[in-house]
Amino acid sequence: MKKELFFMCAAAMLGTVCFTNLTADKASAKTSGDYQYVVTGKKKKTCAIKKYLGKDKDVVIPEKLGGYVVTRIGNKAFKNNKNIKSVKVSKYITIVGKESFANCSKLESIDLPYKVHTIRKNAFGSCKRLKSISLPSKLKVIGDVAFNGCPLKELNIPQYVESIGYNAFSARFNTITVDKNNKKYDSRENSNALIETSSNTLIMSSEKTVIPDSVSVIGNYAFSGHDKLKEITIPSSVKTIEFNAFNGCDNLEKINFSEGLAPVK
Repeated sequence: MKKELFFMCAAAMLGTVCFTNLTADKASAKTSGDYQYVVTGKKKKTCAIKKYLGKDKDVVIPEKLGGYVVTRIGNKAFKNNKNIKSVKVSKYITIVGKESFANCSKLESIDLPYKVHTIRKNAFGSCKRLKSISLPSKLKVIGDVAFNGCPLKELNIPQYVESIGYNAFSARFNTITVDKNNKKYDSRENSNALIETSSNTLIMSSEKTVIPDSVSVIGNYAFSGHDKLKEITIPSSVKTIEFNAFNGCDNLEKINFSEGLAPVK
């Protein structure tokens, strides 16, 4: 009888705790104007946008909501929005969350402040009208498929970028450049390619890519989908061509292998 009473009391207490937590979760989301936000730091008075509630075509994200400084755009905050054409992001934003602008079908431009250091997974996935973006100068991390499905024309990797996730970009760029002071990546010899410096791996190409003599690996999907590519020369420095490096190059007619290099059968 005592055991039954103990379990009944424990269950009642657990139910109270669960209910309290549920109530707290609901209470943590506040609303100010067109935004729902959550407090992320009470001492520093910071917050993150949880959801955009408005219907504007041109959005200006405010510096503060409810007296709290907006430092993050939360996961899925603008996801699937069918109205937004342009976004100007406030100067205090440092993180753009997962899927925050994913599938915003009319988004054409977004102005990201220099303080943004992280763009998370699928942040701008399938924004099919987003043709250009200036990556912030303090940017360090670009998550998996962050810009997958965006028809970007040019890519410039800033100085501090140290991590580019899987299939972060799917665009067929006209040009690719890398800040000369970047320690992780380069675009040596004006190759119009993204190269991982330490491993000499060409990981991303453009319509104008010429493979430098110092490249030793052509990475997974490096030239994938380049339907305008008809001919390419692979220098003798290349030792490995990884899986699907030329996948989808439907018009590729000729590969020139340098002396001493032959395709693996």
